[in-house]
Amino acid sequence: MKKTKIIAFFVSLLFVWWIVFDWLWGIVPFLKRKKENQLQRYLASSSPVPDILIIYNSGGWGNTSLEKATDFLSIIIGIQDQLNRWGYKTLVVPYKRTRENIFSKVGGIKEALSYFRSQSKQLGEQINEFLQKNPDKKVILTGLSMGAFFVDETLNHIKNKDSVLAIKVGVPFYSSHYFSKNVIEVNDERDALVYGGLDDLFLFFVKGSYKWLKEKIRGRKMSFSRAMGIPGHLYSWDTPFVKEKIASFLKKQLPILTKT
Repeated sequence: MKKTKIIAFFVSLLFVWWIVFDWLWGIVPFLKRKKENQLQRYLASSSPVPDILIIYNSGGWGNTSLEKATDFLSIIIGIQDQLNRWGYKTLVVPYKRTRENIFSKVGGIKEALSYFRSQSKQLGEQINEFLQKNPDKKVILTGLSMGAFFVDETLNHIKNKDSVLAIKVGVPFYSSHYFSKNVIEVNDERDALVYGGLDDLFLFFVKGSYKWLKEKIRGRKMSFSRAMGIPGHLYSWDTPFVKEKIASFLKKQLPILTKT
């Protein structure tokens, strides 16, 4: 009974935040401004077009820059190095889902609860635009954790699916799990976020909130995902099954242009 009351409290709190945010969103014009993301800037520029455009979607709030993504950076670099050795010119472009303010993050929660209805459509349209202008090029969508959940939803908006590959790492149990020959999931069998349930997620959330707040009071920076400490939810290119599975997938999907 006590556990049910706690869950009800958090759900109610989230609902109140949602209502307040919707109200603010409707009456404060500057909150409606959409920050132009890096992919939009790239599409609008006259930069050289790579053979393969790699779109990086971080976990958590989706606002972690690539250089600070200690959990996903090695995988992105590994993918890029592998493709470069095979003779492909690549470019990594991050797609940020939220900004560093409370309103953006509340909006991010609302997006996640709606299965990223608007953001996934926006990214899908941008990818379609890129491929329409560059029909001989490829796109690789990558995502970790919540980023993988976001990739699942984005794939529903892609028109030319033969030109898009997706690499999803640590896919949460609540994701829609989009599957096709062009999509791969890389999951650790010990990952509690992949193979757990709502009870596990709630427990990690409560513990993570306490730890994150404690470190913040002490003046120490800690990501919320790290504070949650979900067992098995750490991935690296140096982990044999991660590297082998992704490299094998890419080899099947893309011809090797030069000998290594």
